[in-house]
Amino acid sequence: GKVLVINFWATWCPPCVDEMPDLAKFYSTFKDRNLAFLSISVDDKATLDSAVRTFTKQHELPFPVVVVDSKDPLEVADLLGLDWTGTVPTTFVLDPAGEVVKTHEGAISLADLIRVVDPVLRAAGS
Repeated sequence: GKVLVINFWATWCPPCVDEMPDLAKFYSTFKDRNLAFLSISVDDKATLDSAVRTFTKQHELPFPVVVVDSKDPLEVADLLGLDWTGTVPTTFVLDPAGEVVKTHEGAISLADLIRVVDPVLRAAGS
């Protein structure tokens, strides 16, 4: 019943790193509305401590980060019902009914994310 934003990314991906401040601002601004935010790192699980945890602390990410526990991150997208090519970063916006409203491959700006999500939140009454 919430608007869902899912972002696939990796610590080794420069455009992913570039978009993190905008994603953090977006999450901090919209987290108290009818919104769920899922950040999925496709980094190798073996680098969880050395790369992902270090990255999230250094960048003070305000949202939870999930590391894919699979050799093929596309399996996760399939489980979520997402048509994902494997490109990182990729951001999906789903309405409260679970329908994909927007798929954005490449770094997404704060302005673009707000432009997509805000009307979906308003339509959902939030």
